[in-house]
Amino acid sequence: MSQKLVAFSGGGWHSLSALYGMTAGALDALEQRGQTRDLNNLFGNTDAIAANSGGTWALTTLASSTAINTALQSKSGTDAITNSGFLGQVREAFERLPQFGQRSVEPFMLPLLSDKNGIDFNWERLVKKLVYAPAGDIPDGQFTPGSLTRWAQNKHLIFATGLSAIRARNIFDRALPPQPMIAARSGLFPPLNNIESAARANNIPNDAQVIPLSIELNNSAGTNSLFRVTGAGTNDVRIDYNSVRGFQRSSTRIPSKGDASQLPLISPSVYSSAAFAIGLNALTTRNADKLAPMVSLTPQGLTNYPKAPQTISERAGHSTAKERGLARTLDGLFIDNTAISYGLSALQSDSGLENNFQISAFINTTNRLSDWVNITLNDDGILKLPYDITMLFGFDQDGNPLPTNDGYPIPSLPFTFTQPNAVVFNADSLTGIPADPNWSFEPSDSNVRLEQRTIKVTTRDNETFGIPGKINGTLNLFIFSNPSSDPIAYNGNILNQYDTNFNSFRQALNSPEGDSLIADSFAFNY
Repeated sequence: MSQKLVAFSGGGWHSLSALYGMTAGALDALEQRGQTRDLNNLFGNTDAIAANSGGTWALTTLASSTAINTALQSKSGTDAITNSGFLGQVREAFERLPQFGQRSVEPFMLPLLSDKNGIDFNWERLVKKLVYAPAGDIPDGQFTPGSLTRWAQNKHLIFATGLSAIRARNIFDRALPPQPMIAARSGLFPPLNNIESAARANNIPNDAQVIPLSIELNNSAGTNSLFRVTGAGTNDVRIDYNSVRGFQRSSTRIPSKGDASQLPLISPSVYSSAAFAIGLNALTTRNADKLAPMVSLTPQGLTNYPKAPQTISERAGHSTAKERGLARTLDGLFIDNTAISYGLSALQSDSGLENNFQISAFINTTNRLSDWVNITLNDDGILKLPYDITMLFGFDQDGNPLPTNDGYPIPSLPFTFTQPNAVVFNADSLTGIPADPNWSFEPSDSNVRLEQRTIKVTTRDNETFGIPGKINGTLNLFIFSNPSSDPIAYNGNILNQYDTNFNSFRQALNSPEGDSLIADSFAFNY
């Protein structure tokens, strides 16, 4: 049997709603074949599921909520998901926000994060309020297989996130994003006495501003709950600490792999989705140590750390940060929003990546087709794909080759942010395919588009993720786009688009072509 990986992309609540629509449509296809309609059967032939950001919210709720699992077992329960069910409750949570109803995201975000909403710039509180509280029954347990529902307990689940490696080269680097992340405060004159943290690893380019951190559940492994700094050796990872005044610097070695069972169940998804920490820190100076979740990495394992410690002196601040291995986490989208590279890395780390691996990746975007990357094919045709995908094959926003070893900037950000290399497939795996997808679905009453492509891929050596080259597999891509949607709902029109995402993805998979393709992707035709 070949290794089978499913990947859920990020994209906030846009991705969450689309992935629930995909799940609903896939369960419809399963039931159409006379099989029991449940997630145990849907993921029965899947070895591993990797997810990033909003995709981790979908994965966590599907893997742990008994109520959601029960609702999905019937068509009537599934029909109610956007009304009285989970996504309907998400809608009500947004509608109750006092600042809801803005024309753009800017006047929405800062009031949303303020202490007036009980968030106080704490990303975990926001995710609980607008994702997990609406689910209603997410276990208040640890990040272990025992906290999951039956279908997920024996799956390899991978949560894509990263450790901040942002460093200040001059005073302007502290005034504009991306800002260095605060690990401790000391003395009487903040922010001059702040102590900043930056991770580094021997396998990561020096200019990269984030280090990949994979947090995993794997009941078949010796350690069923673990974290990994991908591709790193035993003594390869450090956290550097720098006083803002520049009077003191220190460094500590942290484990590249260890136990994660002391984390609360939802924490990996909180780390994985903390995208706003980089852009908003510059606007919230006094709260700059809150938006990016803080963790402690020691030989005893990975744990949450509530807030930056306050010490009397800089020396004491450095000592505390070093002893506890304090660092800040960032959204996995700053490395690989598809989570595919994280999934391949986990398979390689677990039992070794094998020939004939199969990936079914569900990529959700709000970019217009005109904003996708143009790739010139071997037959001189033009292929259009989102950058999240072309990047994996080594193509930048303009369709030109990316560096093979160095880091490179993320084009979608309004400021320069350098990511480590996440090119995991040979370029010719992409340039030899047809320009047109195998199948596409575009309802006439919305801006939604779903397309499917099957690509024969060959891996490329990648030090960032520890992935070996020359291994062959198949990538089944489902690309769902809705330019009228948004990663976060700041008004009712966007909430309506979340309903459209769910219903359109489900409708597409209820078509004869979509039904057959989703059955092949989850291998329940066999």
